[in-house]
Amino acid sequence: MNATQGKPLVVQGELLEFIVIVQNPYVFDMELQSLSLSTSGVPFESNPISVIIPARSYHRAVLSGKSLATGSLVVRGCIVRAPGGVAREFVLPLATEDEEERLAHKRSAALCEAGRFKYSGLDNFPWERKKSQSSGSKSSRSSKAMMFLECKVVPEQPLLRIRRTTVTHGALMLYDGEMSSIRVTFENIAPLPIDFIRLAFDDSTMTPAQQALAEGEMSVFETYETEYALIHRPVFSWIKNDSVTIAPGRKVTLTINCFGKVGCTEGTIHASYSYIHRDPSDNKEASVFHTRQLSYPLMVTVYRMLESHGMDILPYPSYPMGTDDNLATSKSNLFVQDNGAWCLFSVDIMNTYGIPFEVSIERVQEDVPWGETLVNVPPGSTSRLVIPLKKFLLGDEHISKPIPTLSDRQFVVDKTKLSDAEQKMQRELFWYREELFKSLRCRWREAGGTRYGDLSLRQQRLTLTMLKTLRTEKAGIQLSLMRSGNPVKPIEQSAGKYHPPCSEPVYLHIKVTNLTKTTLVFTLDKPKKAGRSKWLSVSSAMVDLKYLPLREY
Repeated sequence: MNATQGKPLVVQGELLEFIVIVQNPYVFDMELQSLSLSTSGVPFESNPISVIIPARSYHRAVLSGKSLATGSLVVRGCIVRAPGGVAREFVLPLATEDEEERLAHKRSAALCEAGRFKYSGLDNFPWERKKSQSSGSKSSRSSKAMMFLECKVVPEQPLLRIRRTTVTHGALMLYDGEMSSIRVTFENIAPLPIDFIRLAFDDSTMTPAQQALAEGEMSVFETYETEYALIHRPVFSWIKNDSVTIAPGRKVTLTINCFGKVGCTEGTIHASYSYIHRDPSDNKEASVFHTRQLSYPLMVTVYRMLESHGMDILPYPSYPMGTDDNLATSKSNLFVQDNGAWCLFSVDIMNTYGIPFEVSIERVQEDVPWGETLVNVPPGSTSRLVIPLKKFLLGDEHISKPIPTLSDRQFVVDKTKLSDAEQKMQRELFWYREELFKSLRCRWREAGGTRYGDLSLRQQRLTLTMLKTLRTEKAGIQLSLMRSGNPVKPIEQSAGKYHPPCSEPVYLHIKVTNLTKTTLVFTLDKPKKAGRSKWLSVSSAMVDLKYLPLREY
């Protein structure tokens, strides 16, 4: 027994087992009529046993008993009784430094006396030598108090076991990003009810990620992505229900959500439970309660079948994309009214598995109509998903915020040495990337099957070129041609082109739209005629400039 360990907790009324190693130094078998535990403190009921120890050997004996009340239980050692003899207590102190020193001194003294046969004076008598040895042993014991195994006895606790699960042979097979669920049935086999239960989870991807975060060698962006995967993409999760109560002898089934994460090989479900709402008269420490934990290990296999790469953001084409009504109806998600306010998001999806998958990407922007693009990706091929995305503009206060930390740490020191301009650009790219991923949702479904899940795009990086395309410009300009006359009439556009009449003056109509929330000042230069530039103050609205006469030659 080691003294460095804390006080173990034992439960009142439950059977405890202690292992005792007994040595027989004689050349004949030795019988012990009674071997039981020696305790002090709270009442303890020990069951004595009889053993026969072979000659010159060690014997492993298991002593059992149970505590009859709550409090402190001290295990002093064993009470041994030989046939025809009296019971004797053998104390077994904890292996403290003082106790180890005392035993070493005792062994050295015994070795010193073993080869000695001459004594002087009264010590030459055997009874005098035995008396001096026993007095030395008592003085060494009394000089330093011995420490024994001390246990804290807590009130009676319920006992839970797993009755059944929907997992076959404790193994779980998932696709990357797959969302599934398992059901675990718990049974209360104790006479006490369970009114508190909480589930906690552990998997093989958590320890490497937490170790990498503790080392602090990653950049701020890598730290955020690692914390995001730990917090928002756990392998196991459970919707907490405060009303879970299991009566004695009853069962309850809990549903646990599972998420396929590449690299996960094993996981454990920990169920902590207790009986909290006891009678205050029976529980003196009403403000303190103890819980038990039941663990259920799982083997996990996750297959990577879809890979996303080649993310790009392109300007929305300003020319008509076709006049076929059937084509426009089938691909209505790709057609928008205001071309300048939209862009095209595209990403390549590669199927590395042996069966086809249906992959869809949804547009879930605020105040924007919902849209979806669906493709079927055959095995071993790559397909491209394209969907229009409305441009947006984040405020300066938003993009100037530092990259946050999702854990409880107060700050993260960036290991990379960046200038102020580089840090500003990094933050802007980060916040626009986060807003982009909030606007899109990529999912997959097994073709002809029932399995489905999410396809993460977080491994994709947003470049500066993509940012310029995604970000809304401060102002929008729309040009059109007008026919001279009174009143001025617009010239019709055909297939994206104007066809004004020959040798007739036309006017250029310029519409400027302020896309910000503040007032902007613009200048208008007319290179055809010399003169001063015109200054225009444009508020958060649209303004039409004067018609500029043009002539076609």
